[in-house]
Amino acid sequence: MNRRTIILLIFFIVFAVVLILNGTLFLVDSIEFVDYKTGQSYQSELYAAEDLITASKLSRGMNIFTVSEAKATESLTAAFPKLKVVNIERQFPNKIVIYLFERYPMYAVESGDVYIIVDREGRILETVESLPDNITLVEGLAIDYETTGIKLKTKDYSADRLIALGQAFELYDYIDSNFTQIISRIEVMGYSFSLYTKTGVELRLNVASNLNAKIREILSWYNSDDAEQKRYSGTLTVYDDGEGGYLKPVYTATK
Repeated sequence: MNRRTIILLIFFIVFAVVLILNGTLFLVDSIEFVDYKTGQSYQSELYAAEDLITASKLSRGMNIFTVSEAKATESLTAAFPKLKVVNIERQFPNKIVIYLFERYPMYAVESGDVYIIVDREGRILETVESLPDNITLVEGLAIDYETTGIKLKTKDYSADRLIALGQAFELYDYIDSNFTQIISRIEVMGYSFSLYTKTGVELRLNVASNLNAKIREILSWYNSDDAEQKRYSGTLTVYDDGEGGYLKPVYTATK
């Protein structure tokens, strides 16, 4: 047996082994769901594991190399808009782990006779006829179109500014329920937002620039000892200085 024949023989043996392993060892045996926020196995009365697997269009027995994380994420979120898929991990040789969590209904955007329920990313979760409890009402958005599962669209950039507003609060740990516990209503007036707190004071700001810093100033005032009596009425306003910066919040008492 010459050298060339030996090389070809080794090649065919390796090729056959690869085919056997690919057809057996790398077949998906387990598909698991993990709650991204807790790191624990995802458990829900609303979404059964088998329903989630079906919605993802993944299946046990498929080759792990053929798994498309992007397509599985798209299919799963299209079927269940209230779920956010954070990551899909292939654990070789035959396990798939999907990290997800349930989106929090943060805003109820007024639209005619209905309310569009939106999470902090602006993702539309559902449309309802009555205002839910423990949610922040948003008025004044000029809605362009609405489709469950996608981001809310408006005729201007007010929806994007609403999302940016929530992200700014998130920097200071006012996220989801922490946000809705303090802000009962948001009124949108062009570039200006008025946030009405549950304690009674109105927080007014222009969100075009320096949003993170403005929210920091507002929360610093709101949580200070000096504002103990003021936070129950009146208006706190943050003005732009006309030079790319902003002025300190100004409190105006209710007349």
